[in-house]
Amino acid sequence: MKVKEAIEILSQLDENTTIEQNGIEINGYKLLALPQTSAAIIWSVEDFEMQARNTADDEWEDEYDQAKFTDALHRMIENHDADWGITWSTVSDYLIECKR
Repeated sequence: MKVKEAIEILSQLDENTTIEQNGIEINGYKLLALPQTSAAIIWSVEDFEMQARNTADDEWEDEYDQAKFTDALHRMIENHDADWGITWSTVSDYLIECKR
């Protein structure tokens, strides 16, 4: 995202809007405001695409329904085990739900 795009999105917020720890969703983006003492690990639909390519090579688009990747990503994040975290094996488990 370019700075100009970010400014446009932020300008749509009321000046008294508070961005909580979970962030705020606006125009298809999720904005996070983390204190300097925090860090975030981000998983994305692109990670699902990469894992699909790794498991199915050139036929991955025939084997997997990309339209399901976003929902699978959100379920994975919501249901993850905080003791174990999210690994590539976790992505693979949720990727199975995206098979055609």
